[in-house]
Amino acid sequence: MSNEGENGEGHPERPARTRAIIDALEEEGLLSLLTRFKSRFATQEELLTFHTQNYLDAMERTATLNRRQLDKVERKYDDDVYINNSTFSCAKLAIGCSIESCARIMVGDCAHALAAVRPPGHHVGGNGCCAKRAAGFCFFNSVATCAKLASKGELICADGRRADPIDKILIVDFDVHHGNGTQALCWDDPKIMYFSVHRGFESKSQWKQRTFYPGTGKAREVGGPNARGTIINCPWSEPGMGDREYLACWHRLLLPIAREFAPELILISAGFDAARGDPLGGCDVSNQTFGHLVKPLTELANVCLVLEGGYNLQNLGQAFSSCARVLLGLSADEEGSEVISYQGECHPQALEDIFEAVHVHTRYWPTLAQANADMVDRFDALANNFGSVVIIEQTDEAPVRKFASKVKTRRRAAQEATTADLSDFSPTTTPAVSRPPSDDGDIQDIPSDKSYHASETVVIPAQQQNDLNDND
Repeated sequence: MSNEGENGEGHPERPARTRAIIDALEEEGLLSLLTRFKSRFATQEELLTFHTQNYLDAMERTATLNRRQLDKVERKYDDDVYINNSTFSCAKLAIGCSIESCARIMVGDCAHALAAVRPPGHHVGGNGCCAKRAAGFCFFNSVATCAKLASKGELICADGRRADPIDKILIVDFDVHHGNGTQALCWDDPKIMYFSVHRGFESKSQWKQRTFYPGTGKAREVGGPNARGTIINCPWSEPGMGDREYLACWHRLLLPIAREFAPELILISAGFDAARGDPLGGCDVSNQTFGHLVKPLTELANVCLVLEGGYNLQNLGQAFSSCARVLLGLSADEEGSEVISYQGECHPQALEDIFEAVHVHTRYWPTLAQANADMVDRFDALANNFGSVVIIEQTDEAPVRKFASKVKTRRRAAQEATTADLSDFSPTTTPAVSRPPSDDGDIQDIPSDKSYHASETVVIPAQQQNDLNDND
């Protein structure tokens, strides 16, 4: 999607994002290790999984409108939506490539896949005025659509092969903005678990009373009546969270739940705007750390990584490459790069944010107590500050809160009571919680294609099937 010209110059969601990724993969020698296949558009049936026919018709008409007419269409959505005559085709290509990536995994063509696609999609589907419509640079929700199609057995490759349905899909969203659309679309589906770590309502910092876009994703939003505990949110209450804070969130919250859930497929909404130096993110995650976040997920299930945000072009390419290295079975750190130390203390406010989510979800996932046994005293002190758990329900119009009991006023815990040493949570350390054995079942290669478009799909090459058979 070209964002050049009137009203689009300098827009952060621009074509250079995917070019930066491809250039970084080539520079690091990874592109030649990947099998690439031809991009494809999503079909009408795939688009209608969540999006309405009226919305699709309206988006399709934008291909023939002039700039003045496009400006009028943009005003129907939020302030972060920019549309030109190529938007509809590029958005269809992005969701189509994402679906193809998932389908290729599920029919056994590859173990893991990467989809370097744009525009992103995780804000489409949220409650209120943006329900199932364009919002926050997004037009079609690729990851939620992939998850729903996988659960229904409707993932179909471009060559007509259909994947079998599966019952457990985990979506991991580390974009710095909450994926309100994905959460809403998966809210009451027990087959789909949605996890998000993001910046939230920062009422305790110097940014007092600031609500970070889109202002959703509280820890107490846990899913609908048929799917309690399948929505897991860890909203940061302050900006600037970095490597140690994200790793603590993984080892204390996400991974214990993910192992107990035992997904058959993991979809990653890979927003790299939490990276250090991103113009929109305000966080401090190093590029290599994104690879370390992906690594333990590959030990649980096949992984399909789909690009969402990330607007510092240099960081975007390097962070994406770190994830690619992990999915290729290599180290997350580029050869010759500085080794990052994860030793030291975690930000005290980050621990409070993580433990609020732990406090909410222990009733659904008992292994959380085991994963946090070393912090039981501090956790109990924090739990007193959180008070009774609030279950937040969602409707098509707006969120509705139902209080389990009167909620105590939440008080900020003293800094010395929330300081932890992350020396036991380095990327190379095996957590105490047991995990299922990993599956190294890479399957056969698929044909490559040298051309790529605004949306580029990259698939991890796999071993020949007969090589696997010889090793059995």
